[in-house]
Amino acid sequence: MTAPRQRPPRSERLRTLAELGRRVVRRTILEDPELREQLDRIGILNPEIRTDPEADPLKAPTPRLALARAITAIASRDRTYLGSSGVGGLEALAAVLEAEGGGAPVSGDICIGFTDIVNFTAYTDARGDEAALDMLQRQEAITVPILRSRGGSVVKTLGDGLMMRFPTPHAGVTGILDLFERLDAEVVEDEDRIQMRAGLTTGRPLEVGSDLVGGDVNLAARVTAAARAHQLLVTESIVGSCAGDLPDIAFRSRGRRRLKGFDEKVPLWEATRIEAGP
Repeated sequence: MTAPRQRPPRSERLRTLAELGRRVVRRTILEDPELREQLDRIGILNPEIRTDPEADPLKAPTPRLALARAITAIASRDRTYLGSSGVGGLEALAAVLEAEGGGAPVSGDICIGFTDIVNFTAYTDARGDEAALDMLQRQEAITVPILRSRGGSVVKTLGDGLMMRFPTPHAGVTGILDLFERLDAEVVEDEDRIQMRAGLTTGRPLEVGSDLVGGDVNLAARVTAAARAHQLLVTESIVGSCAGDLPDIAFRSRGRRRLKGFDEKVPLWEATRIEAGP
């Protein structure tokens, strides 16, 4: 019988994630000369990166400040780049903050979720940056009021994606389905319609400033990546909390999925609103 594989110590996992986060920043800097110049102007580019690709890419009084300034610079340079880096890579950046500055668990289980605009990169290539920016602004204008009406909020934007928190699974599921319905009702040309996917789970992540980090956050990101356009996928913890309490919402099993970064397949369900009869 094979002995169960032990997880590395928490400190080792954080160091690994922190290094992954630095690699994402390093790659961005090396691939974008204009961004390098911008970081140099604001005084946080490590000059050694020009001759040593393995050097720490940033310099600042604290690693937290360096990363905050770098992420701001990347976002102002090209808002779509954050999305192309991938949710997982950006969560690794957040892990750097946890590794360097610590954090405290939230005061109870919450609902954590992500959304993502499907085929946003292709849309940007076809329609241009101005149309892409308009879509992102429409997404924000539609999403924020709906989330607030359910007690939720946007934790941060990730290019064309959003990271959200809700006080309960009920609020998360109903809030996302409300959002889908509102997007369906938007009066726009078909090619400009926002096709969104979403994923939800529950947990007690660490709060680092206004950010959330931890395994539950990573799980929510991976669940979102497994969804199709206009699909809300949720984990077992969501279904267990909501079963029987939301009579107008159905949860249909979508089987066990292999998600990147997780050893075991994860059972997922699709949440949909039941249409009222005639």
